[in-house]
Amino acid sequence: PYTNPSLFQSPGGRKFVAFLEVFSSFVMKMYINKFDDTLLSKPVTKNSTLRKVCYTALVKKEKQALDKALKAQAGIKEIEKDSRESMNKITEKYFELKKTQKDVEKENAVTELEKSHPEYVNSGQIDKQSILDHYDKKCEKVKEMQEQLRAL
Repeated sequence: PYTNPSLFQSPGGRKFVAFLEVFSSFVMKMYINKFDDTLLSKPVTKNSTLRKVCYTALVKKEKQALDKALKAQAGIKEIEKDSRESMNKITEKYFELKKTQKDVEKENAVTELEKSHPEYVNSGQIDKQSILDHYDKKCEKVKEMQEQLRAL
């Protein structure tokens, strides 16, 4: 709306107050038009019967909107609860699979030792000391070969 600069020379006067009423209504209409949802307002009719009917309809609409919001909020809480339970199950399953994977890796390492050194397996148990002694002997041989190569 058009604004006369003289309105701001005496703020609080009747013209200024009238301008503020018009301007604030304009701003509210522009703000409300930004949103898709329509806001319900109180009825503005002079007929008392029609006003009562409109006000009753307004109250019913607001009650329906509040009930719908309450149901939606309850649904959201239920979804959140289910999501938390699902996340806990997924977490448990993940750590269970991780533990199983580590166990399988250990079993594979033991199986490879048994395959590569069957002579050190006694009644299903691996004789670790014998295997270590075997590799110590191999290391000594390698060291001797290195010394012989250096001597050449």
